[in-house]
This record gives sequence, C-alpha cells and structure tokens, in this order.
Amino acid sequence: MSARDRIAAATRIVASHPEWSDRAIAALADISPKTVAARRSAVDDPHSHRRIGRDGRTRGKDIGKRRLAAVAYLEEKPNSSIREIAREANVSIGTARDVRLRVRSGRDPIPERGDAPRSRTADAAGIMAVPIARTIVDQFKTDPALRMPESGRGLVRMIDANRKFLELKASFVANVPGHCSSSVAAVARFLADEWATLADTVENGSERSTKAAG
Repeated sequence: MSARDRIAAATRIVASHPEWSDRAIAALADISPKTVAARRSAVDDPHSHRRIGRDGRTRGKDIGKRRLAAVAYLEEKPNSSIREIAREANVSIGTARDVRLRVRSGRDPIPERGDAPRSRTADAAGIMAVPIARTIVDQFKTDPALRMPESGRGLVRMIDANRKFLELKASFVANVPGHCSSSVAAVARFLADEWATLADTVENGSERSTKAAG
C-alpha cells in the first residue's frame, strides 16, 4: 500500500472512529501519529472528547472538567465507591481513585504536568511490599474467621497467589513478547481496577459496620 493509500485509510478511520487515538490509528495505517493528527484536524468532531488508545484505555480531552465533576460528586456523596465516582464523572477507575486520594490529602484534584498520581502501593502505605504481604498472609492462614469457612480459605489462597506473583513479577515482565505487551497491560489494568474495587467494597463495608456498632 502506498503512502497516499495509507493516509487515505487513516482519514477514513478518523471519520468512522473519531474516538480512537492518533497513535492507535497510526499503528493500524502504518503512518506517523503526527500525520493522523493533521488528517483529524480536517474531519474531527468538536463534540468528541474521548480517545481510545492502543492499550484499550479511554482518555479524554476534557479530563480536567471531568476530574472536577468527580470532586463535586464526592462532595455530594463522600462515601461513594471508586466505581460509582468513575461512572458518574465519566472517568476511568484509576482517575477516580487518584481524585479521591488528592481530595482526601488536600491536594489539587487536577495534577500539574509531571505530577504523577500516587500509586496504589503508596496509597496503602506500603502494606503490599512483599515481605510485609507474606507476614499478613501468614496471619490470615491462622485466623479462624478466615481459615474455617471455604470462602475464607479461597480468599486467602487468592491473596497468596497474588503475593507470590509479586515475588516473581520481574521474570514474568522480562518474558512478555513485544506483540503481547499492550494486551498484557490492558488485562493487568483491568485486574488492578477489580482489586481496587474489592478494596473499596471491603473498606466501605468495614466503615459502615463500625458506624453501626457506634
């Protein structure tokens, strides 16, 4: 396919799928992202505010406004879950979590350039550092409340499997084929978001139980 044909193909993709990012379209059409951006300027829908990247993640051009919408929802419903915030403010679960962390710590919900979001590990005050995680899992294994019911044992096995993965993750990462990297990253983010949702559910349930007991 000639360069002209590839550019024409990219133009058609921009028109039919304006939500796809420049990089995603460039990878499909085998042209540069800058060329895609130039073609987009001629056909872009001014009302299209979201872009889907090569990794399958959705990103928005108006993310600042949607972060503020997340703040407003938090002010209205401070006990809402991360998934609820994400849905109501039309942001990703990761962004919703970052906004909530920033609000709780008194920081600006809109990060400045170079201001990286806090990681989940930092949010958990290092609780999932491998040696500490091993100790916690060992404690779970001897806790009758978790050891006796099958559901409790299943939860401990699942956590232990993730803990073991953390010990070996360097070797796994080093052996991910290049053509699978985007897919692996997308799955990893999905699983991380599901764990974050589980954490919020457990945490919110514990807070409600504490308030009810008080």
